[in-house]
Amino acid sequence: MVTILLIVLHYTLCVSLILLILLQTGKGGGLASAFGGGASETVWGTRRGNIMTRITAGGVTLFMITSLLLAIILPKQASVTQRKGMLSAPAQQQSAPAQQQAQPTPVPQSAPTQPAK
Repeated sequence: MVTILLIVLHYTLCVSLILLILLQTGKGGGLASAFGGGASETVWGTRRGNIMTRITAGGVTLFMITSLLLAIILPKQASVTQRKGMLSAPAQQQSAPAQQQAQPTPVPQSAPTQPAK
């Protein structure tokens, strides 16, 4: 149950981060700042992030935490299902064709032929 909630939170954060990043305005740099156009921003000091950048930073932090938690939790659950024998059914199905192949097929015996004269 906790894993399902964590996965839903992870996907929700993923979609919301995509939307937040696409909604943000550019910093005004680009190619113009390479030729001196971005120098006017440094005169007034560094800009602190607005509310969108702060929400994005918090979302990225939560996204990384949920990624790490899922990476820790999901392999443990997979090993539990293997111990319970839930994944042993395909192995039994594969052993049946192997037994069928191991049985030799009878070769039809034909009468010896006379050499042609």
